[in-house]
Amino acid sequence: MRILSFVVFICNRFLVSNIFCSFVFVGIIGLMLFGLIYLVGYSLVINTEYVFLSVVPVVIYSDLKVDKKTILKDNKGKSGVYRWTNKVNGDAYIGSATDLTRRLRDYFSSNFLFKEILNNNSIMYRALLKYGYSKFTLEILKYCDKSSVIEKEQYYLDLLNPNYNICKTAGSSLGRITKDHTRLKLRYVWLVRLFKSKGNGLSFSKFILDIYERKVNKYSLNISKLQAMFEKITLKKGSKVSMKTRMKILASTVTAQSVLITDLKTKVTTTYPSARRAAVALNASHSTIMNKLKGKNTKLYKGRYLITELNTIKPLK
Repeated sequence: MRILSFVVFICNRFLVSNIFCSFVFVGIIGLMLFGLIYLVGYSLVINTEYVFLSVVPVVIYSDLKVDKKTILKDNKGKSGVYRWTNKVNGDAYIGSATDLTRRLRDYFSSNFLFKEILNNNSIMYRALLKYGYSKFTLEILKYCDKSSVIEKEQYYLDLLNPNYNICKTAGSSLGRITKDHTRLKLRYVWLVRLFKSKGNGLSFSKFILDIYERKVNKYSLNISKLQAMFEKITLKKGSKVSMKTRMKILASTVTAQSVLITDLKTKVTTTYPSARRAAVALNASHSTIMNKLKGKNTKLYKGRYLITELNTIKPLK
């Protein structure tokens, strides 16, 4: 304002024409605007340079087809933060892993990417399949402890704001939405791709039926394994299994023998259909009950329980 006042004063003082004053006035305004734009632009450049200079990758892999084995070997057992960058458009994705080799191996599997796209709306996976690995660079931004992986990933997400990251919170899937009809389309594409590579001369419908038949057989096998595991658990000490289930198990056991347990303090006698059931009731081991029945141990159990076999004339003390 002082400069403008000074100019106006000079113009009036020396009786300069109005046209000349207008030119001078416009020139000064232009210089002031230019200076302001320069300062703002310089500030932006400095801040941008600061961001790029502050991010110095530990390792850069520019030829992923050639470097694949090296990438998996170099990062075995290491945890840290990585960045994928598209050479075509400059878009990037930032992620982290407690085992970088295991995580990066998934990225190099097209089958894995297709399956994951069916479940998650991952822009990064789609970009890899669309452009190919030759159009990307991979950088290890930082190696760190497993406990601080999420914290470091969040730092780089906030700093660089990569476009391929749908989720802006490290370790979260918030914001990743896939519509049902999109899932169906992606699943169909995946099945067609699988059919072309492993169809083996079958028709498409027969190929699909075979896939789901194998899945059903796999689930049936898993159910059988779970049933076997459950049966083992029912025989373990202290397992909470209903009397009905235990009786079914005991009914199928030819060697089961009824056992009488007499509590000498309460004068109550209880009959159990087997030594194993009696062991569960007394919170004892099966071998302890059997030793009592066989006469190898004639003492009262816990000083109060008399254990005998049904129809045995002489009780075992």
